[in-house]
Amino acid sequence: MELVRLDTQDKERFAHDVAEVARRDQIALVLGSNAGPRDNIPLPIGGFWTPLWGRMQYDHGNPQATLGAGELYVSAGAGTIGCASNRGCLWLALLASQDFWRHALSKICHFSVPDPVLLCGVYGPDRTLRRDAVHFLRYARAAPPAPAFDAALALVAGLHHGFEAAIARCPGRSYSQRRQVFVRLQRVRSYIAANCDREIDSAHLASVANFSTSYFIRAFHAVFDETPHTYLLRRRLQRARSMLSTTPLSITEIAIASGFDNRSSFARIFRKHFGTTAIAVRRWMSDLPSSELQRESAIFARSLSRFRAAAAVTIS
Repeated sequence: MELVRLDTQDKERFAHDVAEVARRDQIALVLGSNAGPRDNIPLPIGGFWTPLWGRMQYDHGNPQATLGAGELYVSAGAGTIGCASNRGCLWLALLASQDFWRHALSKICHFSVPDPVLLCGVYGPDRTLRRDAVHFLRYARAAPPAPAFDAALALVAGLHHGFEAAIARCPGRSYSQRRQVFVRLQRVRSYIAANCDREIDSAHLASVANFSTSYFIRAFHAVFDETPHTYLLRRRLQRARSMLSTTPLSITEIAIASGFDNRSSFARIFRKHFGTTAIAVRRWMSDLPSSELQRESAIFARSLSRFRAAAAVTIS
């Protein structure tokens, strides 16, 4: 097994190198950058993605399927990563073939990992996740290949370990059965995250998980300690808060675009959840000095530059 460091600056070379990673017994640490919303990068293998700055689109066919800093996307197969904002985005990924993930996780867990090997879905947001990703990026940039490889697997093991508490709460007689229930429920959460602006009822969500409605609602609440409706509402509020700082839309337009019936109900729920008004959040964002935004952009620009200077790509 081997860790290779890749970045997406040269799209043609990146496409070739990541295809080699898929063919060989390797794991790729990728620092990806997208210049704008039309800048998409196809990836033939699965793994873990998390944005460090900006918003990334993880489903090319759904412009609402986006991640912000501190959120994690896990996929077992091929996909396309794009930018979901005009300012561009910077993201970190650990990518490998399905066979690699099976072998690596079996060594870490000391038992055979049942299918699916990777627990696909959208997780977060979590500030700790973003912090750990940045710390790992700094370490892997400077560390020799072997310790960096071990650190990469340790990060993946830590992420999977975080799912175990939820899996333990799933109904099922065996670990494999509980894991399958978790995969189905996480499929629903990912569906809600990407479609929270739409009207979705519990019967439809149950069909996504291939459960009966009553069983689905009970299982979802037992595993995630909230109802599907509560999670849907929370995703709508998160989307609205993001749109306040990234779009020029009016409050009413943001309310409708986020799935709320009208501005008054949106305003009431927003204030109850965040402890302030949507207008106050927008005013606070607009009052941020431009120097602060430039400083944040410069921090990630330096990180990207250092990563590229230190990248030791060993694929020939």
